[in-house]
Amino acid sequence: MNRFRTYGELDETPKGDGDAFFIGVNERLAPWQLAEGYVCSAKNKRFRKGRAETRPGIQMCRWMKTDGVTPFTEVYGAAEFFDGTDELRWLVVAADGAIWKTRPNTVATSVPLPAGVTITADTFAMFVQCDNTLILLRGPDADPLACRDLDIGFEVITQTTEGTGTDPIPRSSFGFYFANRLMLIVDRDQVAVSDIRDYTRYVPILNTFRINQGDNDRLRAIASIDESTLIFLKDRSVWKVTGIGGDLSTAVGPLLVTEQYGCAAPFSVVRVGRQLFWWSDQNSMVSLQLTELNEVQAQAKALTDDMPVTLARVNRQYISNIRGTYFDGFIYMAVPVDEAVRLGDDLVPAAATYAPGVPYTVTGLTAGVRYIYTQESATDGVLTNASSTYEGSTEFEAVGTSVTIALSGVDGGAVPVTATVREVLEEGVCNGVIVFDTQAGEQGAWAGTDEAEPLLVNAWLTTPVLEQEALLYLGEDGWLHRYNYDFEDEVVRAVVPYADLVVLKVPSAGQAIQVNGGTVVLAAVAVLNGVGTFAADGSLSAAQVGGNLWLNNGYGFDPAASSGVWTAPDTTPTQVGSGVRFTSTDGTAPEFKFNGGSAVTAAGFYGTNDWAFLDAHEGNEITCIDIEDEVVTRGYLCREADLKRYNRVKVGLRTWNPTYSLATLTDGVAEETAQLADQTLSRTAYVRPAGQAAWDPVNEDDDFLTPYRGDYSVVLPAAGMVLGGDGVALGLHQEVMERLPVNQEGLYLQVRVTNTTGRCELAMVGLEAGDGPYRDGRII
Repeated sequence: MNRFRTYGELDETPKGDGDAFFIGVNERLAPWQLAEGYVCSAKNKRFRKGRAETRPGIQMCRWMKTDGVTPFTEVYGAAEFFDGTDELRWLVVAADGAIWKTRPNTVATSVPLPAGVTITADTFAMFVQCDNTLILLRGPDADPLACRDLDIGFEVITQTTEGTGTDPIPRSSFGFYFANRLMLIVDRDQVAVSDIRDYTRYVPILNTFRINQGDNDRLRAIASIDESTLIFLKDRSVWKVTGIGGDLSTAVGPLLVTEQYGCAAPFSVVRVGRQLFWWSDQNSMVSLQLTELNEVQAQAKALTDDMPVTLARVNRQYISNIRGTYFDGFIYMAVPVDEAVRLGDDLVPAAATYAPGVPYTVTGLTAGVRYIYTQESATDGVLTNASSTYEGSTEFEAVGTSVTIALSGVDGGAVPVTATVREVLEEGVCNGVIVFDTQAGEQGAWAGTDEAEPLLVNAWLTTPVLEQEALLYLGEDGWLHRYNYDFEDEVVRAVVPYADLVVLKVPSAGQAIQVNGGTVVLAAVAVLNGVGTFAADGSLSAAQVGGNLWLNNGYGFDPAASSGVWTAPDTTPTQVGSGVRFTSTDGTAPEFKFNGGSAVTAAGFYGTNDWAFLDAHEGNEITCIDIEDEVVTRGYLCREADLKRYNRVKVGLRTWNPTYSLATLTDGVAEETAQLADQTLSRTAYVRPAGQAAWDPVNEDDDFLTPYRGDYSVVLPAAGMVLGGDGVALGLHQEVMERLPVNQEGLYLQVRVTNTTGRCELAMVGLEAGDGPYRDGRII
């Protein structure tokens, strides 16, 4: 075929296939059995508007202790609480031996507790909100506490003077507020039910539900499926009580719903409309549905039946820790995957190298503590811990305070150590989230798994942020995180010490600065040409004055200057806006002297009339990291169940600052072919018309929105950016079509799209194939 005629009699008509939209993930069926729009796997993806797009980011909330950026050390749980006194929604956190309250843009403060009471992991069970009162359940060994006012704090619960019930509130590890009554699980199979609107009083026997009393099946959780029906979830069975109203005598039950499965995780229960979802003892997400006849119907098929590959990664030892929530059309199940551990910082420095013939020694270990060793490249050899050796990704218990890593497969030294050695800080954490989109397809569809460094879920929360409801979670790392926010993930990193010296206004003559004992630099009245001076002409803008710190007619802190470079020992200077960044090369914070005074390293305003601002950074710092995502399409048969030769693939993408790779896979062992690797797109070059001058990132011509540029993400240049009348749109995605020639044989062909920076949306896939070779496919 060519562009001027149709196929002739002797032409081989190509066979076509593809997807013009995407719905979700199905791991159960074989790749060639999937329906149009479904993919085989997805990581860190969402399926919206027919595209498989990179999930939104995770933000670290600056609402913590002390200065707002000091995380909790040990967390137990959290809840939302509407404080009846100030009519604000507070987030209440149990951590570090106490109860804390916080809310958006508010530093966390402790909530008073009764004298002598401290909170521990063993004495915290959960929070239950009863109207405007927050009940703190402390398990079977401690009495519950109640809080009506967060300023007054939690108090010992005393009975009201009036009411039917005579018994006090019992000890419990799980509670549920329903029909204006507090219901508490007591013992293995009993539920204590309070008086209406009085959580302090309980009638013995009469107001106690016994859920199949006497069996060996423990009651795990309580949930409602409508306004009069309660569902009781036990280890291996599900029960219901219907007709609950103001008078419990009208209640019917308990009635058995199913014994096919029970509940393994009490905090995984999620209600969505007329359905309940939770994690079962069969290591699957199951559901109940309220039919049109108001009958509770157990679903024979678990939703996770379509996700066997992901289920195989769920660590069954810790499934009781699974947490679930529903938000904005999605069900989020935080699950423990793989080793399900929280790790400490890498003990191998970033600049570590192997010396010739000598293993690298890792120090700073603690004897008796467990660590995980991970080989990241072929140059990393075995790890030796006393007389034991380890390789691959292996957990070990340190014998002493150091271990060694051998150099493998390389002669000589100065080879980077890419392996990691990290302490196991905590086990059983929920370090992955499987996401179900209730609005996809006819009955919903999976969006795959979310995996990220900060994703360690202890409890899900919702709260308004800037007057918009937001999904948050309390992390095992001690931080509150906002889910589904912005384009990147935020994490805490140990930073190399650095400081930005920024000029805010024109300094007066004679002002002096000195960095790490280097050149004493003086401000002068005019632009001078000698060493140790910088411009202070009143006609210059602050940015220009700062620029003169970098370069002053051949002088400045610019290492590339032709002559007269001002020195700043043990630092690497770089230009930043109206100043200079000094990054330490010896691991210590740079020191600054202003006007010959004492050396300073702290952030603040300096110099006579506060002309300089020092922005110092050391220790741990919140920083942004990119979201790495991946999607593998279904297997395209080109509508023919026979061997074919695939010859062309088209992949339609929408991108923002991407680094994407494309590969094609055919049936057979390891039959994957890389097509594109680490593809980036220019922010300045135009695709068309040919020869068009590159876009200036300063945007002097107000032409940011001119079409046909490779990428529309924004990196602010040192000289700043002109916004102009047309403005600068920060989130624009560009359409990209990759047309790739391929030469692969197979029954079907799949496309793998991975992306490591920015955003990448898979919009469509198309491919063509011809007849395959005439052979039986057997290898003899």
